[in-house]
Amino acid sequence: MSFKDIRAANRRLAILQFLEGEPDYKMNIDMIKQLLAQIGDTVSYVTLNCDIAWLIEAGCVQAEDVGGINVVEILSRGVDVGSGAARIEGVARPKASR
Repeated sequence: MSFKDIRAANRRLAILQFLEGEPDYKMNIDMIKQLLAQIGDTVSYVTLNCDIAWLIEAGCVQAEDVGGINVVEILSRGVDVGSGAARIEGVARPKASR
């Protein structure tokens, strides 16, 4: 697996975990971008939109335009993948809790 693939897999896991941590399981794309930057993964909107599209295709999230703002919501499959209960190639596995 290349560095680019590892980085994308970890970024997708982080997106799922950010969404799972929200009370309504939703977050706008600008917030996701800012949170990724805080954990050291500054990406373009193009890259982030590609990750969101990838997660939609995998059945982990859905997205909708709300007044011109892209809002992403985690689905039950995404919760399972983000927690490590299920595995999808292309999403990193979460670290084990101690």
